[in-house]
Parts: sequence; C-alpha cells; structure tokens
Amino acid sequence: MRSLFMVSVCQEERKKSETHVFLWQKYAVLMIGEHPMLTSFQAIDFFTLEYGSYPFSNYKLCFVDDAMPEIIHTGFLTLCNNRLLFPPDVLEPLEGVTRQMIHALASQWMGVSIIPKELSDTWVVVGTAYFMTDAFLRKLFGKNDYGYRQKQATDQVTDLDIGRPSIFDTGPLVDLDPFEAEFLELKAPLVLSILDRRFTKTGSASGLSRIISRVFLNAKVGDLANGAISTAYFAKTCERLGHAKLEAFFAQWVYGAGCPRFSVSQRFNKKKNVVEMLITQRQTEPPERDLDKHTFMRDVQEEKNDVFAGPLQPVFTGPMTICIHEADGSPYEHLIEIKEAVTKVEILYNTKYKRLKRSKRQKERIATAGGAEYNPDGNDDVLLYCLGDVLQSEEEIQQWRLTDWSKEVEDQMSQESYEWIRMDSNFEWICKMSVNMAGYMYLSQLQQDKDVVAQLDSLQYMAGQKEHGLISTILLRTLMDIRYFHGIRTTAAAALVKHAREGDMDWLGLFHLEKAFQHFFCYTDSSMPRPNDFSDRAAYYIQCAIVKAIAKVRDARGRSPIRARMFLLDKLKFNDNSDNEYADSHYLAILMEALSEAMASKPPPGGDFDNEFAFPENDGDDLRFHRSCLEEIDRYRRTDEWLPSHHNILSRTALDSTRILSLANVVETNPANLIQYTRDGTADELRLNAFDNLLQMGLFNHNAVLRWFLFALGTDPSPFFRANASHLFGRFLGGLAIGQKSEERPVEKDALIIEQEDSTLARKADLARRKTVQGALAALKGEVQANETLKRGLWTAISSSAISFRELKGLLDICSWVYDSESSMVVVLKYPRYWQCNKIGKGKLRFSQTSRIRTKPMAKRLPPTAPLQQPVPSAQSSPTIKREDSGSTATVMAPPAPPTQQRKPLFKPPRRPSEVSEASMREGGTSARTSPTITTPTEGEKPKLKIKLKIGAPKTG
Repeated sequence: MRSLFMVSVCQEERKKSETHVFLWQKYAVLMIGEHPMLTSFQAIDFFTLEYGSYPFSNYKLCFVDDAMPEIIHTGFLTLCNNRLLFPPDVLEPLEGVTRQMIHALASQWMGVSIIPKELSDTWVVVGTAYFMTDAFLRKLFGKNDYGYRQKQATDQVTDLDIGRPSIFDTGPLVDLDPFEAEFLELKAPLVLSILDRRFTKTGSASGLSRIISRVFLNAKVGDLANGAISTAYFAKTCERLGHAKLEAFFAQWVYGAGCPRFSVSQRFNKKKNVVEMLITQRQTEPPERDLDKHTFMRDVQEEKNDVFAGPLQPVFTGPMTICIHEADGSPYEHLIEIKEAVTKVEILYNTKYKRLKRSKRQKERIATAGGAEYNPDGNDDVLLYCLGDVLQSEEEIQQWRLTDWSKEVEDQMSQESYEWIRMDSNFEWICKMSVNMAGYMYLSQLQQDKDVVAQLDSLQYMAGQKEHGLISTILLRTLMDIRYFHGIRTTAAAALVKHAREGDMDWLGLFHLEKAFQHFFCYTDSSMPRPNDFSDRAAYYIQCAIVKAIAKVRDARGRSPIRARMFLLDKLKFNDNSDNEYADSHYLAILMEALSEAMASKPPPGGDFDNEFAFPENDGDDLRFHRSCLEEIDRYRRTDEWLPSHHNILSRTALDSTRILSLANVVETNPANLIQYTRDGTADELRLNAFDNLLQMGLFNHNAVLRWFLFALGTDPSPFFRANASHLFGRFLGGLAIGQKSEERPVEKDALIIEQEDSTLARKADLARRKTVQGALAALKGEVQANETLKRGLWTAISSSAISFRELKGLLDICSWVYDSESSMVVVLKYPRYWQCNKIGKGKLRFSQTSRIRTKPMAKRLPPTAPLQQPVPSAQSSPTIKREDSGSTATVMAPPAPPTQQRKPLFKPPRRPSEVSEASMREGGTSARTSPTITTPTEGEKPKLKIKLKIGAPKTG
C-alpha cells in the first residue's frame, strides 16, 4: 500500500464516544481544518444520542489503494479508496466526501448490523442510512443547504421516475447497472423524509427518528431474526409507533412507481370572500425517447433481464398544506386532503384589506412626485420584503442598467388580494407543482419567503420566462444580495445567460454578469481581478458560477461574443493565487474549460478550418488572440507536469480542451499527444481521461487504438481503472449501436445543409437503431461482427487473469450480444498412417511413417487373460490319463527321484506329452507335471484335445 490512513473509534455504553486517531504514512496534512474525518467523530455522538448506541465495540476507517467500490462496508471496519483523501487546501471535494464518510458511519447501524431480509427490502436499509446521513448534515451545514439539496433531489427524481420500476422492485436490480443503485439511493431517502414530515405534522415530535431508534432496539433484543428487516415489519412498526394507517402511503410510494404532477389554478371570490382553487393531478406516461450511448448498456441490461415499469398510480392521495400570504403579510396555512385526480377547494380569506406591500423604490417615487422626502424610519407601513432590496438608488439603477415595474403592472399589483400562494409548503410530496400565478407574485415569494425551497421555485419559474430586462434585474439583485443562500445565487447567475442576447436586450445579461464579477472580485473601477481569496466558500461558488455562465453566452448564430472570450482570457491570464491559503487548481480548470467552450463556438480567424461558405467578418477577433488562448491552456498543462495538481485536474482539463477545440475544427490534434497519456505508470485519472477523449474523438474506430485499449482493460492491475474502462467500452459500443461515431459539432443556423434521401428500408433501420434496443443490437452486430481486432482483443481480455468476476461477466454479456452463440464444435482429426521397419544392420532397426493412410480401424485386441491357478498337487499324486470312452482309471506310476544338484539349462526345448503305459499308471507314484488328458470323441463329434497342466515344483522329502 502506498498510503494507509486509519481511524479507530472506541465507544463506551451510554457515554460519548472517545476518539483515538492513528496515522501511518500520512497522506498530506489531514488533521487540520474542516476535514471529513473530523466530522465523523461528531457524527458518532449525534447518531448515538439520536438513534441509540453504536452496535459494535469500535469503528475503524482504512484507506487503501484502488478500492472498488470506493467504500466497502464491513463490521466495525470501512474500507475506502484513498482517492477520497484530499489535502486541506482543496475546497471542491469537501461536501461530497463528507457525505460519503457520514454515510459510511451510518451504514454500521443500518446496513451492517441490520441487513435486508430479501433483495426487495434493500430500499429500507438504503433509505434509512441516507436519512440518518441527511439528518446529521442538516445540523452540520444548516437548514438552507438541506432544503436546497432536497429540492434538487426531488426535481431529479420526478424527471427520472418515468417508466421505472418501484423502489421495492429496484432492490434485486442493483447489480445490473450502477444507475439502479443510484436511483434507489436518490428516491428511498426522499420517501422516508416525506413520511417523517407527515408524522411530525400529526403531532409526533420525534417523527421517524423515534421509529428508527426503536428498530435498532428491537434488533438488539432479538426481535429481528439474524438482524434482517423486511418491508412489512418496517411498515408495521411505523403504523404502531406513528399511530397512523400507512397502507395507502406504502402502496403509492414504495410498491408503486412514478411521481404526480399538479397543475393549480385559483381566483379570489369577493362575494364569498374565499379563494377558489382547482388542483389537477396527472401522471406522466413513459415517453418515446431516443437511445443514448451513455445509457445504452443499462437499456440493454434491462431489456435482457425483463425489467418493466412499475404500475402507474391512477391518483396519489394524502394531505397537502397550502400557505396563503394574505394582504396584511400574514401567512395562513390550510390543510387539505387530496383524494381524486381533480380536487376543488374553497379556502376562507381572513384579511379585509387590499395589498399593502409596496417596494421601497415605488414609495420613493411617489414621495418625490409629491414634492416630499421619503423617510423609511417614520413610515408606519410594515415592510414585507426582506431580500433582494439592493441596488435601489437612482445612480445604481443607471450604472447597472436596471428596470423596474411599469405603472400598469404596479396598479395591477395594488389590486391583488393576496401576496402569493405556496402549495405544499411543508414539502410532503415528491412532485412537480405548477401554480398559475402572476410574475410579481413569484417575485414576492422570492423576496419575502425565507424558505430556500420557495425561493428556488420562484427562480425556476423566472428562468423559464422569455428574456426581459425586468427579469434580468430581479436575477441580478438576487445574485448581488449576500443574504441569499449561495445555491440560490448561483442559480440566478445561471439564469442570466438567457437574457444575454443581442438586439433588443443589447447583451444585458452579459453586462450584469460582468458587472457582478467586477464588483465582487476585481479592483474598484477596473476589470483586473484581485488576488484570489477562497476563505469565503460562498463567494468562491459565486465566482465559479459567473465564469460558467459567461462561457455559455451566445449570439444569434450560436457563437460566443468577443467580449466574453476576452473576459475569460483575462481572468485566466492574470489569475493570482500568491496570497491565497487554498489551492486554485479547480478554479483554473473551470476557466480553462470555459475558454475552450467559448472558442469552440467560432472557427479560428484566417485559419485553414474556416467554413468555405462563411463570409469573413470583423468582430475584433484576430489570429493573435486565438493563439494567445491556446498558449494559456497549454501553459497550465506544462505547469501541471512539474507541479501536479489535485488528481492532475489541470492536465485532464487541458486534454478536454484539446478535444473540444479539435471537434470544433479550431485546432489540429495529433492522436499521439493523447496516446502518450495512456501509457502504463500514468495516474489512473489522467489515463482514463486520455482514453475518454480518444473515444469522443472517434479514434476507437482505429484498430491500433482499440487493440491497445482492450489490452489495457484486460491487464491493468488497478480495479479502479478497469471498472471505469469498462464503462468507456460500453459507451463506445453504444455509439456504434445507435450510429454516433464521435461528438459532432452543432450545426449553425445560417450554415448550408445538404440532405440526401435514403431508401425506405435504410430509414426504417436507422429509426429502429435509434428507438429500440433490438434494432440497436442488430446494428451493433453488423458493425463489429467482422472486426477481427475487436474479437481478438475481447478474447484476450476475457482470458486474462487480472480481471474480476464482475468485469468478466460484463465482457461475456457483450459477447453474447454481439456474436452468435454456437453449441457445437467441429473437431478435425488426422487419419493414422502405416509404419514400416527397415533393417539397417548391426542389430539396428529404423521405424518410419509411410504415406499410406489407414482408413479402416484395426481389429480390437483382447487383453491377455491371467492363467488359471490350480492347487499344488500333493506328494502322492501322479499324472493320470483319462479317456472319455472308458470309465476306467490307470494306475499311478511314481517318477524317479530328482537329482540333488542339477544345473538348469539356459534354454529348454519344448516338452512333449509323455506316454504312460498302463503298467506304470497302475503303479503308485508322484509326478512334478500333470500329463495331458486325452479324451476320445463320441460318435458324430469332432475329436478334441484337452490339456490340463498343474504348474508347481514337486515337493521333496
């Protein structure tokens, strides 16, 4: 092992954990700052007090080389990949690795001490472990971070859970593809979180935490046989301790699949003084989608293993909380029950006044028009806004080119009876919610609601609207207000890209992004960036988000403007990290990638790669600027060779930039420049990145590159490299199957496109390979079946002793898809030939094979039979001759006594049967040999000779 970092934690019953840390061959400085290892000690205390004592006597973390998967859970020991370790001056992996380490600890309670009873019960174990992890991270990172991540996970689940099996049926499928386990890890904790909120609403103060702690207690006292938990047992425990019927909940969210989508419309009825609402629920049918090379292997595995979509729920039922912020600024919560697909409700209105909220700018304008001075301290109105009230002065409005509401919209706002309506304010549903509200109501929700989920809902609504100066102003003020959570501010920065358009917008969104970056990270009244200071992590995330947003700005032809490319080049060229306590490698990587993407949108000026149909233009770009961008990217690549960054991220980004520019025909790329990074001894991340870029550039279609990749896949000793290389190989096959050989540059709007009609059969085959798995496999078989290089490379990798059983199974599955299986084998045997023997002389013989072929089998030779063992004759016995035609027996004659000493001859002549006279037979005596018995044949029978021999030496004296 190159590095080993071990942490051992000992715990006493009913006491806080006592922590002991041991370091052996320390990997950088790990024990300072906010390192995830230190948070594990706090997590043990939290889990012990919240869920019960630790199930084992101690806990150890062991970091080893190339562990796959990255974290392996065992009893009181967690094996981790040493790639999870990072020095304290790196910020990027902090939150992700922290979550992985906390989950590894939570898995000791649920995952090692308690296991699923059946594979379909895996969701209970996975969901509970991640629920415990999120509970601690909520305490560690805060409620805003927790709510922001929950909202992102909910949106992701609603997008993915279309045509998918339920989480109960996903358990047996986790070994098919990594996506199955990722989907289970995403949805199962969300299901438990909404169950926890429903328990909390009904009056259970502890919610689901109390139920989980009871499950751990029951496991200790032996209620769970072998520590195995089932879905039925978990549901029964929740019903008993939560005092609620949960059959419908488990039928919809555990045994059922899909997520509901709500459409809400409302209006205020002045006569009844109620808010009338119509809530419509629908479920999304699985859409017909094109196959993608990134998910091709998963689609094939699900097709081959008969993975079907779960039963679509006709309607999801349950309680929902509606919060109406009325005109006086007070929020009123109302609980309704969703029972049908269409629900009509009337909610009583409590306030008798009109809308009281007015913005500070509006009040200043009214006061100025009346000739008076606006005094916010002496105003009796209750200011309802709390966020986004920055850049309000006249000078700032002119400098930042801000836009305010028109008079017509302000009059309409003043006539509204309520500020805004918030559906599912307690976050008890995994759903998509569309509320038919005016834009200024979403603005009120963004500025006045302190819940980060409500703020994110408002930003998502504004991001989907048409570009407008007012929306750009709202997004800019959200970005500039440091009181917002950093996730809300980064979302606002990304949404400003849509408003960076030429024409009527006059690049307003780009101006706001540049102005915000200059305000936070540059010298006053200058575009020169200040030295980096990443001590404020929120500011660091904002800095990275603005750079990414500027890189995505495009004009009407899909090209990046020269001012955006100049901005990115200046920030990369004049980056200064001399006074920063944190490394800037990840920030530089973001700048390099952003610059390469901006350059790829426009061909180089005056180069050989210009489109011959494009007309020359003068937009301030020249060849010198183009070369300067390439030199900056290559400079950081060379620097990384001498001073390696964290996981060689600068070199990897430089290779990605080379691939992006090469596919856009901006630079010429020599494949040898990428292949040199694929040699043995190169860092695994950098080596995989080089193979990935070779794949995306279509160089895997060359037999030499493909042969080298398959050799590396089958012989590399690193499980980490082999696992990721297998994914690359699956993407390569997916691209061949659906007809994507390499990344293609998007076609410009004004470009000339020449289309040629194909035959009907060709169009049907092309449609089948893009829509159906069977069509894609048929196309893949036709593409690679005649490729001998692929066939030999696959067999070399399969027969290698370095790959694991999982990798071997994956390669054999690919062979079964691509090649036709054969259940018989033709064996060819040569006919035998005759041998001849030649006498050479002097006692020498020569055996040689002739050209004569033996076509008939030789006669079967019988094995030699063992001689019959006859009893040894006694001294008085003598040979007798018995004739079959006579019943008399001759007299026995005694032979002469043998000599005492007689030399035996070397070779004896064959003995003949002795004739014995009747006289001698009548005399008594013994014989050493038994004479033959001659029988006379009867009438009509052929004569037979029977010889009986008794072998044995005569007994003397």
